[in-house]
Order: sequence, then structure tokens, then C-alpha cells
Amino acid sequence: MRRKIILSLLMILSIGYNGQTIVDSYPEGAESYKGGDKQFYKDFHNVLIDKNVKPCDNKNEYYVIDILVYPDSSIKFIKDNDSLNIQKNKCTYEMTREVFKYLKGWNPLIVNNQKFVGLAKYTIFPDYLFEKYKEGYDIKDFRKPAEYQDGGLNGFRKKIANSFDMAAVNETGYHQILISFVVDENGIMGKPYLEKESNSSSFNEQALMVVERIKGKWKPGMLHHIPVKYKVKLPLVMTF
Repeated sequence: MRRKIILSLLMILSIGYNGQTIVDSYPEGAESYKGGDKQFYKDFHNVLIDKNVKPCDNKNEYYVIDILVYPDSSIKFIKDNDSLNIQKNKCTYEMTREVFKYLKGWNPLIVNNQKFVGLAKYTIFPDYLFEKYKEGYDIKDFRKPAEYQDGGLNGFRKKIANSFDMAAVNETGYHQILISFVVDENGIMGKPYLEKESNSSSFNEQALMVVERIKGKWKPGMLHHIPVKYKVKLPLVMTF
């Protein structure tokens, strides 16, 4: 019997926010804001200038905001339970929520001519949205993901494959999970958890145990040359 482990990126469909079906990321080619991210940051900059918003004293502040974009192009903020992060970046947090009141370019998510509630995520780094702003700015151009120092993400995948105990999985068929963990500003990997489970409990347990036991150092993610927390999403698929 042949078993094969495949690691790849996935888009996840999530169900159950206030009884509605949402998609946790816009598919390739679809934009949550008219004109894309560059237009979003341009409009954000223009609001800051037009409303005479005061810059933050701490030039290293940044904030990641999650919103839901509804079929009627209205938006709703997703509650952030990380009170410490909000307090640490209070100026940016309050600025972002204020500016979003004036942004009108939201695009509903459309799949097969049907509108869904879409989840959109934006990172705001205010210091580059005031005087430092330049036409065409996109924060993705200034973001670097966390990197596993022993061969990068492919090296991390290889260690998973080499350490996986196939005999520990009792079920047959196709199994798919998504393991996530956070690499902090110091490059320390946090405790992994299952963001999406399969119907094989033995596969879930074995995969999570293997990832948690892998040793090695990480380089933290960077944003405008500042170390930041970075969430690593690691899909794991097994076929028999």
C-alpha cells in the first residue's frame, strides 16, 4: 500500500459566521477593494491627509485588521481579542478604524455569479502612509515571511515527511489538515494547532505531534525591516 504526503497551499471555505457562508480569502484575480491593494493604500493615505489625522509618535507601530465584506459592499470589523496587541499599537488601531469609515471601494466576493461574505485582511504601517507615502505603495513589497533556518519551508516540510510515522495512522483514504503556528519577533516558534482537521483522528494527532517536535531556529518575519509576528500555515495532505 502506497502512502504519500503532499504539502501545498490551500484556500479554505469557512461556514458559520452569523449563519452565513464566508470565504476566508479572495481567490486569485479577485480584489476585496476596487483597484486592488495599491488603490486601497492610496485612498487610506488620502483620508489621512484630507482629515488632517495626526501621525503616531511611535514610528514602528503597525496593525493587522480583519474585516468582512458583505454582498452589498458594506463591511464589518472582526473583533480583535488580542488586547495586549491593541494596547501596544493603540494609535494605529484607532486610526485604522477611523479611516475605514471613509473608504468606499469595497468589492463583494463573487463566485460562479453568486455573492458571498468575504474575509479581507489589511496591514497598516502608518509611518509609510503620511509623508513617506509614494504612488504605487503596497505593503506586500515590504514584507518578508518568517524563514526556517535549516533549508527554509521546504526543509521544514522534509523533516515532517522524514519523521512521520505512517504506521500510526489507522485509517485509509484521503486525509487533509491545516496546521498553523506563529513565529514571534525573536524567531521562536509557538505551539502548533490544527486550524482544519481531517476525519482521521490518528492522522491529526500524528501530524501535530511531528510538527511540534521538529527542532531548529526560525528567522522572524519582517515588515519594513522590523521583526514582526508571522503566522505560518502548513497544509498537510495524505493519500493512500
